[in-house]
Amino acid sequence: MAAEGIDLKPFVRFSPPQTTEGESEDETTQQERFFENESALAGHIRKAWERNKVARARITQRLLKCLRARRGVYSANEIAQLQERGTMNIVWVDLTEEKCKAAAAWIREVLVPVGDYPFDTEPTPVPDLPQAVKMSILEKAAARVAQSMAEAAAAGEQPPTLEQFRQRAQQEWERMVKAVQSEMENKAREAARRMRKLIADAMAEGGWDEAMDAFIEDFVTYPAAVLHGPVFKRVRQLSWSQFGAVQPHEKLVQSWEWIDIFDVYPDPNARDCQTGDFIVRRRYTRADLFNCIGLEDYDERAIRMALDDYAEGHLEGWIWQEAERRRLQAESLYSFLSPRGTIDALHYFGSVPGWKLMSWRPDKALEIDEQAEYEVEAILIGPYVIRCTINNDPLRRRPFFNASFDRVPGSFWGRSIPDLCETSQKMVNAAACALADNMSWASGPQAWVHVDRLADGENAIEFAPLKVWQLKSDQTQGVNPGVGFFQANSNAAELMALIEKWSVRADDATGVPRYTYGNERVGGAASTYSGLAMLMNNAAKGLRRAIAHVDAMVIRPSVHMAFVNEMLYGQDMSAKADVQIVPRGATTILIREARNQALLQAAQLTANPVDMQIIGEKGRAEMLRRVLGDALEIDWRGIVPDDAQIEEAARAKAEQMAAIEREKMEIEKAAKLGYVEVENRRIDMQAAIERERIASDERMKGAEIAAKRALALQKANRQLAFEYDSNGNVVAAKPVPMGDVVSDSGG
Repeated sequence: MAAEGIDLKPFVRFSPPQTTEGESEDETTQQERFFENESALAGHIRKAWERNKVARARITQRLLKCLRARRGVYSANEIAQLQERGTMNIVWVDLTEEKCKAAAAWIREVLVPVGDYPFDTEPTPVPDLPQAVKMSILEKAAARVAQSMAEAAAAGEQPPTLEQFRQRAQQEWERMVKAVQSEMENKAREAARRMRKLIADAMAEGGWDEAMDAFIEDFVTYPAAVLHGPVFKRVRQLSWSQFGAVQPHEKLVQSWEWIDIFDVYPDPNARDCQTGDFIVRRRYTRADLFNCIGLEDYDERAIRMALDDYAEGHLEGWIWQEAERRRLQAESLYSFLSPRGTIDALHYFGSVPGWKLMSWRPDKALEIDEQAEYEVEAILIGPYVIRCTINNDPLRRRPFFNASFDRVPGSFWGRSIPDLCETSQKMVNAAACALADNMSWASGPQAWVHVDRLADGENAIEFAPLKVWQLKSDQTQGVNPGVGFFQANSNAAELMALIEKWSVRADDATGVPRYTYGNERVGGAASTYSGLAMLMNNAAKGLRRAIAHVDAMVIRPSVHMAFVNEMLYGQDMSAKADVQIVPRGATTILIREARNQALLQAAQLTANPVDMQIIGEKGRAEMLRRVLGDALEIDWRGIVPDDAQIEEAARAKAEQMAAIEREKMEIEKAAKLGYVEVENRRIDMQAAIERERIASDERMKGAEIAAKRALALQKANRQLAFEYDSNGNVVAAKPVPMGDVVSDSGG
């Protein structure tokens, strides 16, 4: 295309077109128009594009090789070599695909956890106090010390020296600062919690999960993977009024997106997306370009000229591997089948001199130093720069972040699982092809025939059981038969052992053993639960290194940019504080198994009445929530009540116990009253019994006294006169004086 080869021209402030011999008038006119419309800024971007494209040519071959390994496809050259060696059965064993899928699933579980995010927000250890707050504390401390000294002077004490005043003021200031910092730490923790919710909400609305899911697939497949974001995008949403009416509106949200690694062109000397000239190849439809008219930092004139010049579409420099990439990614077999009107653009991030920046929009080139370097973001279509803006990030960061599965220090490109597994994949494929050929050769007998000895009309290529061969006699051959059979040796066992051996080698090379993704054909330590847990922890060490790279190079800076955006443009002032972003990916995989085991053991050890009195119902419920939710990944809602329900149950139980206690007290009171009444009755009965006993004793004493008196009289008189009733019974006795005659008769 006419756009190619432009880097041969000098990129200066002006470059008048020159007609050379051999160029047709049409080509000359086209180049003249191209250079007339191309500014110095456009030339700067195009030169960076040509340099980056040439430097990435060899990397593109690696990218295609990795993609073929994931798809299980040989290249055309490899198929030709196999056919030249006589291979009849061309087989591909999906060893690389298994490793990539297993690693992607494992990493996805850590970096895209269900219902959570792979980061946390924590306040800094010592929250920084604003200068105004420090000055206010200092003034209050000085005022308090001055007041205390004035009171001491009024009491007759000796006034302190200036040095003593300073020391006391310093001590008071430190005491007040500690109190304020303690309060600020509490507020910072609450602000960090609120900020985490805000960032998580922005990530949910901005497509973080979808972008990370595609990023992880590239991360395990290619030498590098790139995540774009956060960037503000205007999205259309629906809202409901207080009366239930639907009202569509547009909202600016922070968004993330996956960038196809085939569209990324870093600087040849770049270590990451933040250094050098970084270019992303993008595709626009005519409608997309037209909708950019009127947006901030877009040049309407350049957009309309691009729409006029590229009415049928535009390809930004021919990329020879584009057709194969499209075929492997299932887009299209031929590039000419692309949608009509697709226009390529170069999204550029890099440093541009001031004078080149001024050449784009002279009307916008205010307060720009010609000699200074500016970090800019620009979009180039052909010779037209349709958008250009100076990077307004406070730290001058670009919203692109890259990571590699196996990082190579100092290089943008690392090593992927297909790279690490390449030797094992080749050996397994070679053994599988040989196995398929050997099995076909050894599947049945082969025969040899002396065709000159066959009878007339006999067919030498027909084989059937119990077939009788008719031969001619041959005196010269002796007993040599005319037909013979032999069986090819089967090497299936050796080849299968070779495949198994190199599959194990792939486990060691990639750090993704088979037992990590549920392969049941393992033994040894993996046959027991504790042994498997130990092996899983050892296997996680290699994967932990890769996830730590994602934490440091992608998650932390990307989430920190979202945090800065919330600090700058967020409306929730209570969430703004001195907060640091803490990735949890590598930490999660490091402690997850140990933490889960510790949770289960703690739940078992504390299941006794003594510990329950210490930790209480809330502590036990929190422990069960962690065991069920974190360790066992079971939804504890509906099983374990929350704190509010526990408090309500405790309140109801307390009220019930109070009611029972009141009832018990009533019963005891009633019982006590009944006991008093019974006791009074018992005392009365005892008193009556005692009175009866006393009366009885008195009667007994009276009778005893009467008896003694009668006995004394009897002793004194020595004779008694008895009185009898009509029946002859004695009814009385009377003493008889000693001189009288006593008659014993009835008369």
